[in-house]
Amino acid sequence: MKKTAVILSVLLGVVLIAGPGFAQLRGGGFLLAASYYIPAAENISNGYGSTIGFVLPVRNRIQLALEWKYAQHSVTKVEGGFLSGRLYVTPLLLSVRYKFADQVPIVPYVFGGLGWFFASFNAEARQSIDEATVVKQEPKGGLGLYGGMGVHYRASPSLAFYGEALYLFRNTDVETVYLFDPPETFSVNLSSLSLQIGIRYFY
Repeated sequence: MKKTAVILSVLLGVVLIAGPGFAQLRGGGFLLAASYYIPAAENISNGYGSTIGFVLPVRNRIQLALEWKYAQHSVTKVEGGFLSGRLYVTPLLLSVRYKFADQVPIVPYVFGGLGWFFASFNAEARQSIDEATVVKQEPKGGLGLYGGMGVHYRASPSLAFYGEALYLFRNTDVETVYLFDPPETFSVNLSSLSLQIGIRYFY
């Protein structure tokens, strides 16, 4: 809950600072999207998620975007890794976007950036005595990269629909905390390919 409050506070603060510029700088606005994730790790299933954020024009055809993404996945147990359970990944990302055209209805663009990746894991019912001694498995947050390409269709001066294909790159350590034994750490690949469709308002 604390993590969510921090992320929402950052988003709100930046929006309040940048908000007055939306009326003067053509191209700025809010975005909302539904996402489908295809993880690189074989024991992490494909998942669904969402994206909220905003874009702010910097120069002609160049924009900054701040996005908060959410994804959830089912996880299959692997030896020396995650137990069976549910994984949640919620990165806060900042990117630079370049549009290849302007003043036309359909505009392709590319983007790239970095962000702070948060993640949490909830184990399911334990299947053995050894698993019963696991208190939690906690992925560590940290920096990651992402980039991709997209296209948007301007339906009106204040509304656009868009689609994107992007790759999120993040490797991290996971700490397994036991009831009686010392904690252990293992590495996990949280990278994933994401496909998303959404809308932008005041784009």
